[in-house]
Amino acid sequence: MRILFGGITGGRTQATLSFAASMLRLQVKLVSLDPDLDIKCDIVFFESLNAALNAFATKPEYTHLATLDTDAGTSDEFVVRATQSGHDAVLGIAPLPTGLDWDRIAKRPVPAEPLAHAGLRYNVAPGKDLGNGYFSAVRYDKSRKHAAMVLSRAALDAIAAAAPPTHLEDGSKLYAREVVADGKVVHPDHAILDAYESATEKTVVVDLDSQCSIVGPMAFAGCVGKRTTVR
Repeated sequence: MRILFGGITGGRTQATLSFAASMLRLQVKLVSLDPDLDIKCDIVFFESLNAALNAFATKPEYTHLATLDTDAGTSDEFVVRATQSGHDAVLGIAPLPTGLDWDRIAKRPVPAEPLAHAGLRYNVAPGKDLGNGYFSAVRYDKSRKHAAMVLSRAALDAIAAAAPPTHLEDGSKLYAREVVADGKVVHPDHAILDAYESATEKTVVVDLDSQCSIVGPMAFAGCVGKRTTVR
């Protein structure tokens, strides 16, 4: 198994400390894995998700594409767990600095949700419990980008089949593009995931056990449940 890990810069020239720490944790994790798993990972920086998808598409030696925005962070488990999960499209779930999700709290938070984060509002809401910490992804705000994502080779093939990429003058292909659906702007991250779900009739999933963080004004969001960590 070989992973292409893409740091998505978005045109920025600097990366956050959280991103750098995530890269170090991932390398330590990979070194500590059972050699029989034979997982290799190459870290490359890309200006956009589309550039990362193009690189993945033209390099068949890679089995998975993992992406992380350079203004975000993730646990050392997220990428490795995703490649071993059997799911083709896994999103990073991250608490938002927008307070608590009172509607979800009224219905009681997901039983398997870590108590340290119970009741928080996420960039993606957890839906049906699929086991082993994975839940179907309720992507309620499709105008928002995703901080972290892992796609398998099968997922890219499905995306290309459902929404054939446009060929650009420089020889690359436009996989991720902004679209409008039902009068609303859909971010390129969501557009490719919509194509994946349409082609495969499978659901995109989130890993509730290995959460990510979106760097910014991440204030303490409240006190619902037992808080064991401060984000």
